[in-house]
Amino acid sequence: MDSMPIEKLPSWLSALWWPVFTGALIFLACLLYDPNGYVLLHNYPHIFLPSALCFFLSPVWLIGALVFTAYKGNTASKMEWFKIILAAMVFTLVCGRVAIS
Repeated sequence: MDSMPIEKLPSWLSALWWPVFTGALIFLACLLYDPNGYVLLHNYPHIFLPSALCFFLSPVWLIGALVFTAYKGNTASKMEWFKIILAAMVFTLVCGRVAIS
């Protein structure tokens, strides 16, 4: 019984997950604190702008991770799938929060 070996995402994609995910979470918190973003954008641009950039990079990371996993034949580890699901959830939450406000 040969099972397929579990592959990991490339190291650059795994390393990019931490700042993108953390920045997207900060962006979500900023939007929950100030829905229109005016106060944070003008008073704390050093927090708001990088976190917004990380949020906009999150779908790029998500698509890249999904393409890589599909290319490898769905042999990613459970931790890699967990990262993909977390990134998708944060991206969806932020998009929903923007749509509501």
